[in-house]
Order: sequence, then C-alpha cells, then structure tokens
Amino acid sequence: MKEEDFQLLLISLYLLVKFMHFIGILYLENFNQENWRLMMCLSSTTLLIQRVQILLKKQFIKIKIIQEQQVSYLRLYNQKYHQIYLKDQNMDIFQLKREQQQKNGQLMFFIFKKWNTDRIIQQKQQKYNDQIMNDMMYYGQLLILPFILGSKQKTFVDYLATVLGEIPSIILSLLIVEIPFLGRKNTIAISFFCATIMHVWSYYSSWSYFFFLLNVGLCFILFLLKYFIHLIELWDLVVVLQLEGCVLPFLLIFQYHYLSKKFIYPFWHLLQVLLFLHYLHSHYLMIQLVNHQILESSDGVVESNKEDEIKEIMMVLIEKKIRTEIKFIFIYYQMDPNAQINERYTKLQEKLGALQFEVDNTKDAKIDEIYDRINKAQSELKDIINNYSEQLVLNYVKNRDNCQVNSKILQNNLKNVQELLQQIGQEIKVRNQQVNIINTTLQNDLPQLWQYNVQENQERVQEDQYIVKKASQEISKLFEQANQGKQQREDAEVGIFTMLKEVVIRVKSELEEERQLRMDGHEALLSILEEAYEKMEETHAKVQQQKAALQESK
Repeated sequence: MKEEDFQLLLISLYLLVKFMHFIGILYLENFNQENWRLMMCLSSTTLLIQRVQILLKKQFIKIKIIQEQQVSYLRLYNQKYHQIYLKDQNMDIFQLKREQQQKNGQLMFFIFKKWNTDRIIQQKQQKYNDQIMNDMMYYGQLLILPFILGSKQKTFVDYLATVLGEIPSIILSLLIVEIPFLGRKNTIAISFFCATIMHVWSYYSSWSYFFFLLNVGLCFILFLLKYFIHLIELWDLVVVLQLEGCVLPFLLIFQYHYLSKKFIYPFWHLLQVLLFLHYLHSHYLMIQLVNHQILESSDGVVESNKEDEIKEIMMVLIEKKIRTEIKFIFIYYQMDPNAQINERYTKLQEKLGALQFEVDNTKDAKIDEIYDRINKAQSELKDIINNYSEQLVLNYVKNRDNCQVNSKILQNNLKNVQELLQQIGQEIKVRNQQVNIINTTLQNDLPQLWQYNVQENQERVQEDQYIVKKASQEISKLFEQANQGKQQREDAEVGIFTMLKEVVIRVKSELEEERQLRMDGHEALLSILEEAYEKMEETHAKVQQQKAALQESK
C-alpha cells in the first residue's frame, strides 16, 4: 500500500468514527448526563483540519523534486545521514554553469547511498517513543476534564470555549518561533507556567481552560520543532491516538448496557493490533522534509559556513589518510600514491559538488562571491594535495626501507620458530613413552584392583543391609507405639463423652425438679389469691347490705 493510500484510509476511518459520534448524540440528552463523551468529537476537529492542510502541502521529497525544487531539498536530504550523487560522476562539476547545473538537477537518476543505518533506526525509535508518550499524556489530561466539568454542571457553550484553544496555539507557534530573544525554549517555559496556573483556575471557571489549552498547544508544537519528525508521520500517530480516544467511550457504553465481557474483548484486541501495526508502519515511512525556515534562521549564516565546511572536509580526509598509513604499512608499499591521490580527489569533488548544489538556493547577488570562494577552496585543495603527494613519496621511501628491515627480522623469527618446534617434538616423544609405560602397568594391575573393589563392595552391601534391618525394626516399634497411643486416645475420648452425657442428664433432672417446684409454688399462690378474692367479695356484699340498711333506717 502506498503512503497516500494509507493516509486516505486513515481519513476514511476518521470520518466513520465521526459519524458514530453523531449517532451517539441522538442517544445522549444533555451534557450533565454522560453527554461529556462528545468532547472527543469536539477536540478532534482541529486535528482533521490540520490533516487536510498537511495533505495539501504535499511535503514528499519525490513531489518536490518533480516540481523543480531539487537543489534545496537535496541539500536538506544530505543532512539526514544520507548522500546523494549524480549518476555521471566523471563530469567536472566545478566547470559547469548554473543553467547546466539546473538541468542536471532535474534528472531523476540518483543513487541513494545509505550509511550509519543503525544510528538512524535508534534515533527514529527514540523520537517516536517520546512522541507517543507525549500524546498519551496530552490526551490523558483531556480525559480528566469531563469529570471536572460534570461536577460543576457546565454547558456545551462553556465546553466549546475550552476546546477552541487548540486552534490559535498553532497560529501563535508559527509567529513566536522567529522572534529574537524569545525563540522556542523561552516560549515553552512561559507557556508551561501559564498552563499550570490556568489548569488550577479551570476548576472554578471553564473559560480559563481555553487559555490552558492555548499554552499546552504551544508547548506541544514547539517541543516537536527540535526533532526531525515530519508532519505526515507525526499526524499519523496523532490521528490514530485520537481514533482510539473516540472509539473507547462508545465501546464502554455498549459494554455497560448491551454486551458482556466475552463479546467486547475481541474488539479491544483488534484495536490494539491495529495500533501496533500503524506504529510499525510509521517507523519505516520514507524520510520526509521539514520546512526550510525551521532549519535555517538566515541565508547569511549558511553562506558564511561554506568555507568552514570545506576545510573540515579536507582536514577529516587528511586525518583519515594518516591513520590508515600508520595501520597499514605493508599495503601502502604495494599501492601507487598517484591512484590514492586520484581517489581522494574524486571524493573531494563529490563533496564540493554537494556544496555546489546549495548555490542555486541563494540569492543572485551573492552567487559570484560563492563561486569565488569555491574556486579559492579548489586551489587550496590542489595545493594541499600536491604537498600531500610529496609526503606520500617520502613515506613510500621510508616504508620501503622499513619493509627490508622487517623482512630480515621475519627471517630470524622463522629460524627461532623452527628450533622451538624441534624441541617441542622431542618433548612430545618423551611424554608418549611415559604414557605407554603407565598403560602397561595399568593393564597388569587392573585384575587385582578389580577383585579388591568387589570384596569391598560386598562388605559394604552387607553393612547396609544390616543397617536397613535395624531401621525397619525401629520403625515397626514406633508404629506399634503410635497405635497404642491412638487406642488410648480413643478410650479417653469415649470416657469423656460418657462423663459429659451423665453431667447433661444430671443437669436436666435438676432443672426439671426446679421447674416442678416453681409450678407447685405458682399453684399455691393461685389458690391463696382465689381465697382472698372470695373473702373480698363476701366483705363487699356485707358492706352493701349495711349501706342498704342505713338508707332504709333514714
């Protein structure tokens, strides 16, 4: 799958998730009743806008070369641990005119020579891992926001103001980077301080979260500018992380209301596999080009560094040549110095050719000065190469003499080695004779030693059998004692049980006697009360009769 097709696939998935969001709106009534999940839809709209903007810019190196912008992008590409050469390496690049260089620059026949590949892979992995951790922290802060807003009963108007803080942060970041005495690092420090204050304030007011997101966006974007992370690869990761944040809340809703864990687990695993595949794909995308203004602050700085770069290249080549001479003396004895000079001269021409391509990107008024600098550098290179050729001739003579001396030393060493080999051979013969004597003695003494070992083994076996018998007898005694103890325990338990039974019966009989006594007492009390009641009735009847008699007498 091509990179453009892969990006269109991501956009289609993104729009599909957006459609799912709008379906979710129909089932969620207001912001306070779990409608905070729409924050995913609102916060991801800015990513969609930036995604379309990046696709319109078309920052692929192939497209830039086709659009006749070869020189500037080849120069930027060479700074990323790659080297690009023209197919025809034998042409004299220093003699070409500017028009002919532009024609040659439009050719699509390039040979990409990669070196230091391990270093590139390690750097890219570290940058992408840092980027993923930053994205997780960034969206993790957004996931905390709904609970804060839900506790304060906020509305969608307030929440929309908090989300729109991402858009001006992108615009301000492009304007602040080029300001002198401020730059990227100071802006990150100020934005981080402001974001901390606004984050605390956002607990009491939702509009302050607008400024919080503004400062967080500045930190997020300006932090990325120090890396050679390209926009398309970066936003591939951001969009996929945003897709994950969009899908997970709705999976949780369906799991809570409709599905069980057995049905939802395959969706989780599928989502994780897709994210892992995209992560691998983003590692091996083609290296893209960042904006020219991010890498260079002014043209003057670049032009002033041309001579320094040429001198550094020459010094590095000379140092490498001297080190190789010290290590490989015998190889230089067989090689031709003129061939070495020609090889180094062609490599220097290639390096200067790469610098020559940078001339086309500068202004027309400064082209002549740069050509003069290159010609001076070329003349200095020729002088250095001539001096270096003389040194090579002297080294050639010295190395030849040294080789003769070394050959004599080697012959003497060979003689000494042969003498040592003869002495070692004699010692080996003597030792072989000693070994043969030992073998013969062993053959004679082996039967006697065998019989002696057999007798000792029989005695040891008898002793072991006797020990085993004793141990078995002791074990049987212990087993009998254990059985006796077990029987005694059982008898004791039976006796205790009978005693407990007798105690229970005795207590029960005593309780019944007490109960009978209480019943007898109750009956006696009842009889007494009945007699008293009868007497009271009799006295009451007498009192009534007396009252009646008194009334009649009156």
